[in-house]
Amino acid sequence: MTATPKPILASPPLAPSSPGASLLLPSTHLRFPCDIDSARQGAREACWFLATQGAYPEELRAWELLLTEAVANAVQHTSADRRGVQIEILLVVHPGEIEAHVIDHGQGFRLPDCVELPEDLEESGRGLYVIRSMVDRLDYQVGNGANRLILTRARVAPEAGTEISPPQCMRPEQVATILLEHDLKLARSIQQAFLPRQLPQPPGATLAGRSLSAREVGGDFFDVLRWGESGLLLVVADVMGKGMSAALVAGMLRSHVHALQEWAIRPGDLLGKINQRLYPDLDSVEMFITAQLVFVDVARRTGRLASAGHGPLLVVGGGSAGVRSVGADGLPLGVLPAQVYAQSDFGWGPGGGFLMHTDGLPDCRDEQGAFFGMARLTDWCRKAFSQGRTADELALDLESTFTAFRGSQPPRDDETFVIFADNPVAP
Repeated sequence: MTATPKPILASPPLAPSSPGASLLLPSTHLRFPCDIDSARQGAREACWFLATQGAYPEELRAWELLLTEAVANAVQHTSADRRGVQIEILLVVHPGEIEAHVIDHGQGFRLPDCVELPEDLEESGRGLYVIRSMVDRLDYQVGNGANRLILTRARVAPEAGTEISPPQCMRPEQVATILLEHDLKLARSIQQAFLPRQLPQPPGATLAGRSLSAREVGGDFFDVLRWGESGLLLVVADVMGKGMSAALVAGMLRSHVHALQEWAIRPGDLLGKINQRLYPDLDSVEMFITAQLVFVDVARRTGRLASAGHGPLLVVGGGSAGVRSVGADGLPLGVLPAQVYAQSDFGWGPGGGFLMHTDGLPDCRDEQGAFFGMARLTDWCRKAFSQGRTADELALDLESTFTAFRGSQPPRDDETFVIFADNPVAP
């Protein structure tokens, strides 16, 4: 069982750094084992102390993120032979700012002058990016026996007219709610960072994708990868659950798709290999992913579909060919350790294309609770594609269609889709 860190008041309390100050400053000193679970709990204990010292909800959200990333970074840079030495958090509450010292006994690291968000979730650097972007001052001191990361952030007062309960009176469940809200915001930023910033636009076709979360963050995900001169791999997936766990699992899926993209022309085999890699992690947390992969040969106007428990896509033949539903058999990722995924081939003519989507589209409800349904979605494809518009124009139209259908109701589920549109037929 992991030991729960207990706050210990620093003795004696630290004095203000300004000359002539006579008041002692509130401070606390936390020590906890050098592992991720204990480190995260330590960050929460630190935020509880800040709440008792008058920190407002916005400050708690920021400091929970900062300290979680800082202690996780400390654990990451501590070698196995040094994991027996505890990590420490020292907090000092100044009148105009809060100062935190995260002390570890690892080998340390070089703090770069400029930190950018890494493209891959499994790469290091995300924590430093978050930290540097949120503090007013950042210092890192490497010593022989200990390393010290010093974070300083100005105090944040509530906006004028905002009514809040006195922070000193916050109950533990209130603090937990605030930190959960911040977890969701952090997860949202992570998920958005891994959605493609710009989709490739191959000769002869256009692409567009959208992802709207029902909460601060959901488990929907899409991606598009180039393959050869005229090939594309399109991915749409839905992770079971919401919040941080769903965002992290979506990031893992993205990493595996990119790592195994040489299998793109055989999406069924690609899903099988991804499932083998993800199964241990998904099974341990009792999660699964539905996913749909399509390899597109743009020049030949053909697609090859594989599905892991995902619904069908809608193919518009072009001209008067109509709309048809195309699916493929396969269990969701994470259900069984070894799974074979079938493939379905399809095609379209000039001016055609297809729509990939998660279940949030047909399951969208209006103000009376009625579903949008597959019939309406099929009818939209039939009418919209016939007007010779680009994929981005179609995506805007589909977004406005769902906004109008929902009315005043917010989305109840994540809504994600990818549109592939062939060049319109010349009149």
